[in-house]
Amino acid sequence: MNRDFMQTPANTRTPLVSVIVPVWNVETYIRQCLDSLLAQTYRHLEIICVNDGSTDGSPAILAQYREKDGRIVVINRENGGVSAARNSGMAHAHGKYVYFLDSDDFIDPQALENLVRLAEEKAADGVHFATRPFYESKDLRREHNYDCYFGVRDLPGVYSGVEYVRAARERDSYTAVVWLALWRRAYLLENGFSFIEGIVHEDEPFVLLADLYAGRIAVLPEALHHYRIRASSTVTSSITHKNAIGYFRGAAALLERGLRTPCGTEEATELHHAFARLTNKATDKYRWLPAEEREKVVFPNEMENELFRQIVDNAVYYSAYRTDHPVAFRIGQAATWLPCKVMGGVRCLRENGVKYTLRRCLYHLGLWEDEECHL
Repeated sequence: MNRDFMQTPANTRTPLVSVIVPVWNVETYIRQCLDSLLAQTYRHLEIICVNDGSTDGSPAILAQYREKDGRIVVINRENGGVSAARNSGMAHAHGKYVYFLDSDDFIDPQALENLVRLAEEKAADGVHFATRPFYESKDLRREHNYDCYFGVRDLPGVYSGVEYVRAARERDSYTAVVWLALWRRAYLLENGFSFIEGIVHEDEPFVLLADLYAGRIAVLPEALHHYRIRASSTVTSSITHKNAIGYFRGAAALLERGLRTPCGTEEATELHHAFARLTNKATDKYRWLPAEEREKVVFPNEMENELFRQIVDNAVYYSAYRTDHPVAFRIGQAATWLPCKVMGGVRCLRENGVKYTLRRCLYHLGLWEDEECHL
């Protein structure tokens, strides 16, 4: 790729990349993150930093960097969590491509150049790549085993979305983290993909759905990202009710999307696997919680509460990788029943609403006794 071409922001042939960085109390790390973006060999960027109500020195650092480089945009908002911050960044983005970078991580100087090149050459909706974790302390390294860089490793090439999800899952290498993909922004907007606000593990449903419905996914099996393992992050913190809620609300979002959007058998199968995997994680986290934390596992609507209660009461343990598991098979039936029987669920949703449609799904899971599904 011609480097002069890549470094000319005024050249309209050069796609703009919107990098969205949620920022909350990361004064120790944010400089390294922003320096890695300003050092990119790909220059045609807008760097949207969403200050999510930081109470430390992060806002002052953002103001300094905004003065240093006009490509940096700072959005200040009340604290609403990383999902809300990312959604806010998306609403302000203008680029052909969008990339989400966490404020305590950083990327290699050539990362965006390589990703954009592949996206343009392959006309891809998304480009996946890999990371190398690094540790803040020796204690963290002993406690958390992330020594192998993760992300795609053995799947170079171009796939349909469902082909990529299936191939990565079958290799046990599917990684649903948002900072390991560059996305075509129009594709995300056309499909209404956004982050579920107010939960942890918010990456999983967003990335899975964005992958699954993509026309073309390109894979660059190179570690261009550096993932910081630090104390008090999601992966190192103690398990709480938020973990169970986050995984299960992600699973419910997958199920609802499958009901709302017509899909083929292959897509429904992968939705089944993903729903089972996230439900498995949710119930596994729930079992580790003390009684006082279990009482806090409450969902925002009746259907999610009912489905989770039935799953826990029946001691169901889902397997994401076994289609012969009786209950997992019933999950698959539920995910495919409406698309097959009522034109992708659209008519049922239009005529009866989401609550009725999900209750019908519960019935076909065998978790609701009233076939008529009276409200």
